[in-house]
Amino acid sequence: MSESFTYRNTTRWIRDKKGVLVMGEDSLGVATPPEFGGHEGFVSPEDLFVASANVCFVVTFAGMCARSGIELDDFRCEAEGILEKKDMWIFTRITLTPHIKSKAGREKIEKVLENAKRNCLVANSMKCEVVFESIEISG
Repeated sequence: MSESFTYRNTTRWIRDKKGVLVMGEDSLGVATPPEFGGHEGFVSPEDLFVASANVCFVVTFAGMCARSGIELDDFRCEAEGILEKKDMWIFTRITLTPHIKSKAGREKIEKVLENAKRNCLVANSMKCEVVFESIEISG
């Protein structure tokens, strides 16, 4: 028997290419991006798409570090998504650039990084390429 989970949210359209995304008790102003006639200062579906790969990788890596006994002194990950016009607009690449500060040692961190890349379910579910570049590890 297969296991499954369901995730839900609600988006309410307000006006002028703006809406509100509600997930649990949290809400977020969303809009069409400026490149498509939308608004500055709002989160777009494109932002959320790129952010979902980033957040999934961050929580996967951090969780694996905790299970491996690796203490992170600092950890952040920058994300950049490339949206290109082909036959239609599609994301062709998301680049994740982790910056990790830990006394655990480079070899141990790199092993967990590789495992987190393989197990990041959102990135693995995306049609576009998800790559990791300029991984910075310091102790």
